[in-house]
Amino acid sequence: MNMATSSAAESVRTLEWLKKTKWVAVPVYQREYRWSFESAHRLLEDVKSVAAEDDPDATHFLGSMLTIGVGGVTLVDGQQRLMTLVLMLMALREAAQGEDPDMAATIGALLRAGTGPELRLRGHEKQAVVLRRLFADGVGATGGAASGALEENYGQLAREIADCWRRVWVGLNRLEMVVIRLLDGANA
Repeated sequence: MNMATSSAAESVRTLEWLKKTKWVAVPVYQREYRWSFESAHRLLEDVKSVAAEDDPDATHFLGSMLTIGVGGVTLVDGQQRLMTLVLMLMALREAAQGEDPDMAATIGALLRAGTGPELRLRGHEKQAVVLRRLFADGVGATGGAASGALEENYGQLAREIADCWRRVWVGLNRLEMVVIRLLDGANA
């Protein structure tokens, strides 16, 4: 019996996967970003925890991402986690700018798709506008009053990461996930 497969999976380091992916688009049928700060904070605590481990090979399993495409991908599942990681990276970049401009540039390059201003993560139209504003203006983009989960979580994460951004960077580099890629003909 010949069984066709509709997916391929691989275990990857999360930031390495993000770096080699040209862009990640959130399709219109996905719900908007809705993670509460409690959920974002839990993920941040996991990141800090794996960073604190003495073993340099320590990892933390983030879960799975379901995608369509190669190079540039459409994210079918995993948006809330990936969007939160992008918010953490933006907060890290902002915290590093004063202390380590080279690190801030490295993180900025990870967030951008290519050398231009376009971000690698492409949310829904409204999300994309907010992400671009947060990337350009940092915590000041919210004007002190967050208007949604993206701004609220970014502001909270930025405050929590400001004094421990190097530790968070180590933890983010230790995250692993499984990327499940739907093959041609698969129905997402």
